[in-house]
Amino acid sequence: MAAYTFLSLSSVADWSYIDTAYLSSLPREMTVLLGPAVASIACLIGRSSWAKDAVATTAAQRMGPGLVGRVFLVLTLWLVGVHLGVAATMIHYYSRQATAGDPQWVALVPVICSLVFFVAIGLGVSLLVDHWSAGLVALIVSLTLALVPFPFTSEIEIMRWLAPAAPITTFSPVPGATVGWVVAYWLVGSAAVVLVLLAVASCRATSGSTSGTLRAGAAVSAWAVALVAIAVISPAVSGPEPYSAQCATRGAVTYCVSEEEAPVLSELQGQTGPVLAKLGGGPGELRWVTSQVAADALLREGQWDGDATTLVAVGVGPVSGARYSNEDLAGVLAGMTSCSQESIAAGDEGVEWTFALAWWLARPDELHEQARIGLPQPAAMEAATSAEVQHWYSLNRAELQACAYQGSGP
Repeated sequence: MAAYTFLSLSSVADWSYIDTAYLSSLPREMTVLLGPAVASIACLIGRSSWAKDAVATTAAQRMGPGLVGRVFLVLTLWLVGVHLGVAATMIHYYSRQATAGDPQWVALVPVICSLVFFVAIGLGVSLLVDHWSAGLVALIVSLTLALVPFPFTSEIEIMRWLAPAAPITTFSPVPGATVGWVVAYWLVGSAAVVLVLLAVASCRATSGSTSGTLRAGAAVSAWAVALVAIAVISPAVSGPEPYSAQCATRGAVTYCVSEEEAPVLSELQGQTGPVLAKLGGGPGELRWVTSQVAADALLREGQWDGDATTLVAVGVGPVSGARYSNEDLAGVLAGMTSCSQESIAAGDEGVEWTFALAWWLARPDELHEQARIGLPQPAAMEAATSAEVQHWYSLNRAELQACAYQGSGP
């Protein structure tokens, strides 16, 4: 577990810049594998703890719920503690290399609670399935529970926190109440499973007492409520202070990123500058090419008035940097954002011209392949000079950006 956690978080070293919020959310994504692994380990250790030999049987009969509680506590401290210790250490280490922002430690709270739940599931299977296949059953059950919420992540926002299988694309802090509900989801499930375990152990033990089971259940419930309260009232849930924009002007266009994204400012200029150059500097009203975070900062600070014709926000991320910002800018200038799914599926001529222009602006080296498969639009773009494309674009810009151009091209 320590090795997996270390290797997974070590990938941060290859990022273009350290996004502290994104970094803090990575352990949640790791639980899609760690959860089933924890459940399987807990199941195997649980079976060995109350195996049917003379010594273990005597201990189980004497301790009853106490033995189950001790095994649950020890496994939780080890399995959850190892992952949490390595993850917190590495997050702290890498966050010190960030140009701005602080770790969002509250993002680890749902991770801890979900792993506690998987420990409980593994122990539950070990008590209820008295067969060599118990470990496999625990793996299948826990993997199913890890995957079930994933299909709903696009429709229900809170599912993004509940579904370990949901990939991390972006991360922004959410209100404390949301984190509280997520923590409650895992801990209530954990408490329910633990109470069942204690009840089963109490029934099996010759000297088990109902009062001991109730005390243990009350302790688990109190612990769950305490963690939920901590998550809800934690000031860290509100997230970092809003970032300011860092900008550089080249010609008539100003390029901006946030403080945290500062290491990729020159890459943003290098990727998007040639796209504008192919159109003779771009549309005359265009003044800003920024990341989305920087656009929000400029609007908040009053430097940009919100006019969409004067600013284009492109994709910038810690993993890819500004590598695909040229494609984003080319798509906006060519009008791809105006193409409907229906027109794309139908292969309308306006869509073909819009995509051909976007390809020409962003990746002219791929036009040869497009021309070979017989599409007329890329072939026409390839045959035209830059001056002809610029003149054609200036005459037909409104139709192109509406994804509705009908004509013969440049």
